[in-house]
Amino acid sequence: MRSVSALAVGTLLVGSVAADNQIPGVVQWQIEKRQQPVSQLRKRATTYEEVITNERLRGGYFATCAIGTPYQNLTLQLDTGSSDIWVPDVTAEACEVSRTNPDGCTFGTFDPANSTTFKDGGKGTFDISYVDGSHSKGDYFEDLFQIGGAVVNVTMGLGIDTDIAYGLVGVGYALNEAIVAGSQSASSSYPNLPVTMQSEGLISTIAYSLWLNDLGASFSPPLPPTCS
Repeated sequence: MRSVSALAVGTLLVGSVAADNQIPGVVQWQIEKRQQPVSQLRKRATTYEEVITNERLRGGYFATCAIGTPYQNLTLQLDTGSSDIWVPDVTAEACEVSRTNPDGCTFGTFDPANSTTFKDGGKGTFDISYVDGSHSKGDYFEDLFQIGGAVVNVTMGLGIDTDIAYGLVGVGYALNEAIVAGSQSASSSYPNLPVTMQSEGLISTIAYSLWLNDLGASFSPPLPPTCS
């Protein structure tokens, strides 16, 4: 899956350094085993499920989504390493079929002129680059977005200048959005898909789960990812 950037920070608190009876050259830790109380099970909140397919030649997992009114169907790459939804514009050069590009954007494009619920995002230029050197640049917009039966009005990017022939559904932290990196300000972040689903009461927490089958496994209907 694509990733804008990667940052991992881990902290493990195991105890305090013993002050007495120190052995030269050795740090001693006071470690205690504590039994955590078992919490009572709670009824699971509403769950939305979407089957994702492994597109090996495109290097990722893809989900069927719909945008606008009436819906325009697109197949988008699900990306845990980025945080923006963006779709290729119908006029994007990467989607023009030619001798050197016979496929174009076979996973679909978005035409703002054909959506009655399309609104300008009012956030300036959408500009995102990935670690493999690919990019997408255009405008921010707002429109209806449907995935797994859930429908939300969410901010997205419109890829007008892009060398990627399909869009992405970024489900990372809102602070990893492209607009935050561009402005160097956390205050410029907007409610992305997981945050919007939670704020509109569709899911109880900003969380999701994924089940990915082994690459060598024979085909069988996969368990869908869920948001709850």
